[in-house]
Amino acid sequence: SDVCSSDLLVRQAQTAGLAVQGRVTPQWRRGKPVGIGKLDLNLRARDFNLAALPLPDLVPVTGLASLQAHLLGSPSALTLQGQASLGGLALGDLAFASPLQGPVRFSPSQGLVVDLQGGKDQLRVATHQGDRDIDVLIRGGQAYAAGYTQGDRFFAEVKQLPLNRLKLPQAGINGIGTFSGTVETATIQGNWRNPSIAADFDILKIGRAHV
Repeated sequence: SDVCSSDLLVRQAQTAGLAVQGRVTPQWRRGKPVGIGKLDLNLRARDFNLAALPLPDLVPVTGLASLQAHLLGSPSALTLQGQASLGGLALGDLAFASPLQGPVRFSPSQGLVVDLQGGKDQLRVATHQGDRDIDVLIRGGQAYAAGYTQGDRFFAEVKQLPLNRLKLPQAGINGIGTFSGTVETATIQGNWRNPSIAADFDILKIGRAHV
């Protein structure tokens, strides 16, 4: 990093597989820097292994993620515009077209939108959509899942979802193990804060294996 006029020029910085280049403008008070006034940064990640993410052990996730994006604004009003790609994405035995590609956007007023598509497959996550806090849509082959949260409550609809390799609950808890089969249709609703869930399932050829 070099000091350039009143700005800090970031030639190249890397952390956890993310490369950063751009400019940081300090916030000045009485001739002294007291914080960050503005960021103008280019972000790049290439072939990040999704299996390395600290995700719950419920669904094995594999694939490689890449990102090119521009981060701009003050810390309290940051915007992000970019493109993302997921190669070889699989959730358990549910494999997606490769690659899934599309825009990534964030602003304080419109929230986060990630919309990746490949053929008829799609992975979309959005926040602050009307009265919904988080909105999720997943299409992979014949599988379909859509859900959203409102405050403490969550709602989901699932169709043609393979259960193979799902761990319900996580492996090692009470020796329950794994399930197999396909959820033909399901509607699920519940509450995060006061754990409760109600669901209607139609499961084809269910199986169970101990661990």
